[in-house]
Amino acid sequence: MTKPADHKKLPDTDHEPIRLGRARGSLIVYRYTGDQLCFLLVSSRRRPDRLTLPGGKTRSDEDTRQAAIRETLEESGVYTAPNVHSLDQYLHRKRGPRIHPTDTYLGYYAGRITPREPREIYWLSLEDIESSQRNIPKPIRKQLRQAAQAIRDRAVRVG
Repeated sequence: MTKPADHKKLPDTDHEPIRLGRARGSLIVYRYTGDQLCFLLVSSRRRPDRLTLPGGKTRSDEDTRQAAIRETLEESGVYTAPNVHSLDQYLHRKRGPRIHPTDTYLGYYAGRITPREPREIYWLSLEDIESSQRNIPKPIRKQLRQAAQAIRDRAVRVG
């Protein structure tokens, strides 16, 4: 059997090489408004109609916890009480072939300063997040449900 002269091996798009990127940290910040548990969400830099958790890649001199706290301060101006708890780990693929190991932390709201980045911030209850027509990705909704359960179970210190 002969092959056509113009036969070329096509790249196998199902097996695109994956490269490990820099570690990331994200922070779920919560507070109470009256008796209502609320979570901090920020508008996405690239897609302002989408709400996301604050966070980003580590710098050479920091771990994922420090990156999560720094990015939250830069993106929202919100800082947390010093006792930030580890909540979850997952692999984050934003764009391209890199996958970033991401650690999510949970921290209680302690105050606000002027943020460095011009983003909208929202404090939403879990009920608002679940019933809302806002563009909040399913993985973030899942993480917020986990955070609410951890707080209810007193697995983390409230306040």
